[in-house]
Amino acid sequence: VGPDLSQIGRIRDPRSLLEAVVFPSSTIVPDYRQFVIATSSGTIHTGMIVRDDADAIYLRTAELAEIRVARSEVEDMKESSVSIMPQGLEKTMSSQELSDLLEFLYQRR
Repeated sequence: VGPDLSQIGRIRDPRSLLEAVVFPSSTIVPDYRQFVIATSSGTIHTGMIVRDDADAIYLRTAELAEIRVARSEVEDMKESSVSIMPQGLEKTMSSQELSDLLEFLYQRR
């Protein structure tokens, strides 16, 4: 769902990689921002816009589902300030695992 990380070490230093993991919503790459769409039926959809046309907006959710929302049903649409990357990822790892992850990402050049 997120950006290609195969060369992330070229554009991010270790400190900014750590920040991206610990505070994923502090900087969101524009192409990967989420939108929240409220429909006239009261349903709320959240995801990245992967396609839109005259009839519908297509969202991809964090679970990789694609949702079609008819434009005629859109009551409100806002850009989300929350990253699609889950908050608290660093809490699921030991200090060594986090260090290894950051080193791995930094070496992607």
